[in-house]
Amino acid sequence: MIRKAFYWSASTQIVSFLVAFSGSVIVARLLSPREMGIYAVSLATMGVLQIFASFGVGEYVIRAVQLDDETVDSAFTLNALISIALAAGIYSISHIGARFLSDSAVAPVLQLLSIIPLLSILNFRPSVMLQREIEFRSISIVGLTATIFTTGTTVTAAYFGASYMSQAYGGVIGALISSIGLAILGRRHFAIRFSIVAWRPMLAFGMQMMSIGGISALAARLSDIILGHMLGLPALGLFGRASNLATMIFSNMYGTITRVVFVKLSQDYREHGKLREPFLKWLRVIAGFMGPVLLGLAVLSKPAILLLYGEKWLGAALPLSLLMVAHFIALRFAMNWELFVIRDQLKVQTALEFVRSVVSLFNRAIGCLFGLVGAAVASIVDAIFSIVLYGKQIDRLIEAEPNDLMHATAETIGITFAAIFPAFVLMVWTGWDAHTPLPLVSASVAMGAIFWLVTLAWLRHPLFEEIRSLAANLLMRCSPVARRGLTILGRRSQ
Repeated sequence: MIRKAFYWSASTQIVSFLVAFSGSVIVARLLSPREMGIYAVSLATMGVLQIFASFGVGEYVIRAVQLDDETVDSAFTLNALISIALAAGIYSISHIGARFLSDSAVAPVLQLLSIIPLLSILNFRPSVMLQREIEFRSISIVGLTATIFTTGTTVTAAYFGASYMSQAYGGVIGALISSIGLAILGRRHFAIRFSIVAWRPMLAFGMQMMSIGGISALAARLSDIILGHMLGLPALGLFGRASNLATMIFSNMYGTITRVVFVKLSQDYREHGKLREPFLKWLRVIAGFMGPVLLGLAVLSKPAILLLYGEKWLGAALPLSLLMVAHFIALRFAMNWELFVIRDQLKVQTALEFVRSVVSLFNRAIGCLFGLVGAAVASIVDAIFSIVLYGKQIDRLIEAEPNDLMHATAETIGITFAAIFPAFVLMVWTGWDAHTPLPLVSASVAMGAIFWLVTLAWLRHPLFEEIRSLAANLLMRCSPVARRGLTILGRRSQ
C-alpha cells in the first residue's frame, strides 16, 4: 500500500511540478523583478498571520489511534474558526503592509488572497480523512488539477496585462478547484457538522503544533519582509525567484515522499512501537534521490537561470546556488517534525524551533547588510545550526545506534559527489560561464545520472531497490527477455 501510495503521489507530483515550473518560467519572462517582488512580499505579509494555519488540526486527526465522529466534527469546527479569523486578518492587514513597504500595490493582492482560507474550510474533512486512509490517488488527482488551473490562470492573466495581480488570481482559482475536487472525490467524508466535544486535547496539540510550525513560518516570512524593506522590492523579486525555484524543487520532492512516509511511520509506530529501521530506510531514499538534484542545480545555476528566465534574472543565480546548498545540508535532519509528532514530544520541538527561528531571523537581518548573497549565505548558517540543534534529538527519537545518521550522511555525500562530478568539471572548465553550451550541460547531466545509478547499485542502496521495483511494474507487460534481464540485474544488486 505504501509503495502504491508513493507512486501515485510521486507521479502526479512530477506532472504538477512540470506544469507549475513551466508556468513560472513563462510568468518570469512576462513580469519584471519588481512585479514579482510585490507578490512575494504580499505572500510574506500574509504568512505572518498564517502562523494560525499551522495549528495542526489535520495532523491530530491523522495520528489519532482511535477516531470517532465527534473528534472529526470538533476538528472541522476548530479549523473553520481559524480559517475565518485568518481571512479577516489578512484583509485587515493589507493597508498596513502596503504602508510599511511604501508600495500601495501590496494592498489589493492581499485583499484577494484573503479569500483562500475561506475556501479551505469545505475541503478539510475530505482531505484529512483521505490522508489517514492513505488514499493518495484522489488527493494527487485533485492536487494536479488545481495546479493546472492555478498555472493556467496565472499565465493567462500575466499575458493580458494583469501584472502583479496575476499570481493572486491563480492562487484563488487553484484553491477553489481544490475545494471542489476534494468535496467530490472525498464525498463520503464530506459533511458540515459542528462540535466542541474534543476541543481540550485538540487545543493543547494545536498550540504545540502552532508553536513549532508557526514560529518557523513566521521567521521565514519576516525574513522576506525585512529583505524587501532593506534591499527593495526588485531585489526581493530576484531573491524570490531563486528562493521559489529552490523551494519548488525541494518541496515537490521532499513533500511528495514525506507526506506518504509520515502516514506509514505513524502506522508502524502504532503497531510495532519502533521507528529506527523504517526511518533510516526512508531517510536514505530521500537523501539519495534529492542530494544529487539539489547540489546539481547549485553547480549549474547560471546556465539554468539563463535558459529558463533570461538575462534579466541572472542576478538570482548565485543566491540560488547557495540556497540549494542550504537545502542539501538540511537533509541531515530531514523528517524531524514527523518524528516529534509521532513520538508525541512536541513540547521539546517547540523550544528547539523557537531558538532556531530567532537565530534564523537574526542571521537573515545581518545577511541583508551584505546584499542578496549575504541573505542566501544566512540560509546555510541556519541549516548548520539546525543540525546542531536536532542531531542528537533524532538519534534519541528513533533509538539510533552509534553513527547511524553519520553513516547515512557519508553515504549521501558519496552518492551526490558521483552524480554531480561531470557537471562540476564542466563548469570549472568553462569558468562558471552562464552561456555554457546546452549540449555540454545536457551531456554532463546524463553522465552524472549514469554515475549515480551505478553508485546506488554498488552500495546496494534501498533507493536502487525502489527504482528496480518501479521498473518491474512498468515492464510488467514487456517481452520475456526484458523481464529476465531485469531479474538478473536485481539479483546482482543483492
